[in-house]
Amino acid sequence: MKTFAFAAALGTVGRRTASRSQPGRNFMLCRSATLIVYLSIALAPGLALSDQGQPHKDGGHAQSPAGAPGDAAKVSKVFKVRMLDSMRFEPSSFEVRGGQTVKFVVTNTGQIRHEFGVGTQDQQQAHAEMMLADPDMKHEDGSVITVEPGQTKELIWRFARPGQYEAACQVPGHYPAGMMAKIVVKRP
Repeated sequence: MKTFAFAAALGTVGRRTASRSQPGRNFMLCRSATLIVYLSIALAPGLALSDQGQPHKDGGHAQSPAGAPGDAAKVSKVFKVRMLDSMRFEPSSFEVRGGQTVKFVVTNTGQIRHEFGVGTQDQQQAHAEMMLADPDMKHEDGSVITVEPGQTKELIWRFARPGQYEAACQVPGHYPAGMMAKIVVKRP
């Protein structure tokens, strides 16, 4: 209620100010400024309640030309992966077959949070931009896991078609620093 009263008061002030000089142009500028202030005030509570820093569980990253989250009962290969604070994964490359379901057992041996996500290079770039907007976002969507220092997590993935894909850490600055691994998917 106070928000609307405040915005209404701003609108009244804007109209009075505009009417004293150049009525047409100044009136429109003041009305536009009033609308911007009103919308900022009205939308601020909703923005404050956004999911920043919360787990990303909507499955938005799970669909990929690289495949999709896999069934644990169908795992045919296990890769043990170490995350290093030197912005590297060990090993730095993986080779699988199309249609194969693999389990990545990922251990963060460093002192800072890392991610391990599977996708195309374009998906990795898009994810990097999203992480810049919300650097504290944590993932639990099937294609990306967030691994805190000292933790071990698993990501089970069924690779679809042959091609070259990436596993990457999208904590801001990590991917550009080289924290990625190549994934080569060969014909079944």
